[in-house]
Amino acid sequence: MTKQEMLQLKMTATRVRMGIIEATHGGKSGHPGGSLSAADVLTYLYFKEMQIDPQNPQDPDRDRFVLSKGHAAPGLYSVPAAWARVFPPQPAWHWPPR
Repeated sequence: MTKQEMLQLKMTATRVRMGIIEATHGGKSGHPGGSLSAADVLTYLYFKEMQIDPQNPQDPDRDRFVLSKGHAAPGLYSVPAAWARVFPPQPAWHWPPR
């Protein structure tokens, strides 16, 4: 991975963290710690490793991710919100997009 790719992933992870804080604060509920601790892993998986086409998120051949750490759900919801080219930017507590 190049330094530029690493920097881009770090900036994306920061956007994911911001979405987590906005979601838990805006929803007046949740435990941000579990989501914040998973932000780097989720960002790497979704933006670098997993085969998911942001232009075709319902592709039946896409990779799937199962999150069993329920307290980290705001982190998982913040990842697609970071795909500004797929979903219009909006607070993660409005997930799924309406």
